[in-house]
Amino acid sequence: MINARHLFSVLAFAMAMSMAVAADGATKMSDQDFAKEAASGGMFEVEAGKLATKKGGSEQVRSFGAQMIVDHQKANEDLKALAAKKGWSLPTKIDEKHQQQLDHLSTLSTAEFDRAYVDGMIQDHRGDLSEFQRASRELTDADLRAFAGRVAPMVEHHLSMIENASRGGSAAMTSNPPMRRDYAQPMPREQNNTNWEPRPVRVQGNSDCCCGE
Repeated sequence: MINARHLFSVLAFAMAMSMAVAADGATKMSDQDFAKEAASGGMFEVEAGKLATKKGGSEQVRSFGAQMIVDHQKANEDLKALAAKKGWSLPTKIDEKHQQQLDHLSTLSTAEFDRAYVDGMIQDHRGDLSEFQRASRELTDADLRAFAGRVAPMVEHHLSMIENASRGGSAAMTSNPPMRRDYAQPMPREQNNTNWEPRPVRVQGNSDCCCGE
């Protein structure tokens, strides 16, 4: 049975995510503003994923966290390479908003963490999916639009995974993500030479747990 402290933690974290998403989507971002937000958000996903692999009580949460580390590290590397090519400056550490969310998660018990992490990731990925899809259409820079267009399907798959976990399902957490055309189709070399590919992930210390295999 959910106690009052647990319920408050879940609602507070979900509300923080929702407010952050609403604020981010309220105005049209410039290309560099989007790149900075994507970089900070990507670092948050990696660090939250690390917390999930350590504090997660369920195999699903630990597997999802491990997948976040692999996928978002790849996205972060691609974005850094793109920014360097354009001469853009990206943040090198997590912003205050995301750090507060990490600090909150780190204080929770195992049971509280699982629920707050799952609910927070659902809110976060819903907002991110909308932003990346919009960015792939509206940004000025063609290379950044292409980057957003490749990341959006990844975010969509993550959302499907975590929504399935919230319903107690297991299939989407342990099977290969759908190989969509915009996942697999190479971009022209002059735009970007990196492509999203699902990567197998194993949770450390749990040899029979894998995600993406």
